[in-house]
Amino acid sequence: MACCHDGEYQTLPHPVTAKARNYTGGETPIHSHPRAQLIYAGSGVMRVETEAGNWVVPPVRGVWIPANTPHRVIMLGPVEMRTLYIRTDAAPGLPDNCCLLEVSPLLRALILALIDEPLNYDQQGRAGQIAALALTECQPLRHRHPA
Repeated sequence: MACCHDGEYQTLPHPVTAKARNYTGGETPIHSHPRAQLIYAGSGVMRVETEAGNWVVPPVRGVWIPANTPHRVIMLGPVEMRTLYIRTDAAPGLPDNCCLLEVSPLLRALILALIDEPLNYDQQGRAGQIAALALTECQPLRHRHPA
């Protein structure tokens, strides 16, 4: 039940890929990804639904979704969705359950910087360093319980 528009974001060998998608509203179908996902709204508010719970996601927070977890995202008006897709072996210390996370200003900046890089970025260059720092910045994320 993979999401139909993820393509290379899921299959590149890179430990982290970043994606930007803007919505005027609406929702995604229920889907899952082979990578873990950190969903963050640059602007707007989303609700993420899984079997484990529902999370309302304002711009200062994100939702961590482990790999292969069925979910759907409901946009509560216009939303600038920003996503990190993280290979499961790249972040072994991150949660194995869905949770709401605080997204620091540094992590927000790293997400935006990685989005500005080519999808198939040079892992040894600037983008590779941004991706590595994003992974490091994800490690101490503070968890919040479902709403």
